Amino acid sequence: MVTEFRDPNTPSDQVLRQARSSGVMQGAAQSVDGTALGVLWDAVETEEGRQTSSGELVLGERSRARVAGYLRPFHIPEPLVGEPRPLHAALGLLMEARLADDPGTDNVTAALDPVEYDSIRADGVRPGSTTSVIRFLEGIAAMLGLDTEQLHPAEALAEVTDRRERGAYLTHPTQAPDRSWILDWEPLVRAALADLVAGAPVGRIAARVDNGLVDGMTRVTGVMNVETVVLAGRSFRNRHLRLRAVTALRAQGHRVILGAGARRERAAAEGVH
Repeated sequence: MVTEFRDPNTPSDQVLRQARSSGVMQGAAQSVDGTALGVLWDAVETEEGRQTSSGELVLGERSRARVAGYLRPFHIPEPLVGEPRPLHAALGLLMEARLADDPGTDNVTAALDPVEYDSIRADGVRPGSTTSVIRFLEGIAAMLGLDTEQLHPAEALAEVTDRRERGAYLTHPTQAPDRSWILDWEPLVRAALADLVAGAPVGRIAARVDNGLVDGMTRVTGVMNVETVVLAGRSFRNRHLRLRAVTALRAQGHRVILGAGARRERAAAEGVH
């Protein structure tokens, strides 16, 4: 159960900026019932031109918006020098899931400076501080040994994804006391690591990660009475993730719009507004 987790990064003014910049309010205005659900999966630009990072579901109703769900928060350890890298995001996920000492973690633990690694481990697991899907995908890519220096993590995963794979790792949605939906990533991380240890192809694991995120998202959208769904954020530049999301949402009867950060020139060819 993850109902103990509460979103630490969603002050109402930030949510409203993100909702407007991603087209959630525009989507609500275009829908029959005046509401739209925005899936804000990272790198959404605000009206001030700043990049915000999130993993949120935002429900837009006419002139207002509220957080309807978010990725389970996790802590990214601080490096001894400089900014956190994908390896730090991966270690944060592994430590919180109590997997840092398990087989299959060498892509992360062996790549970190030993002094820094010992310092982070001594510091222990801290309360969750980010709901960022981008940072989550950075961690997954680092676990799989992928290079995210040149590519956005969603695109790095897309480069290796086996698009024929239909399996999905579990991302279990539960409701917090405030009724927000929380997408728990821990079962997905555990299953991905187990497959990595068993020698499964990286492309299969990457596809199951995408499919698991979409499955968790649609478990939530399936119980919400919303016609229009806006997909926003650079995570949806992963063509595999985007197409799976659009297909699954349409199968539920939703109208799908691509919002800020998610658009590609090929979107028109895929039949998405």
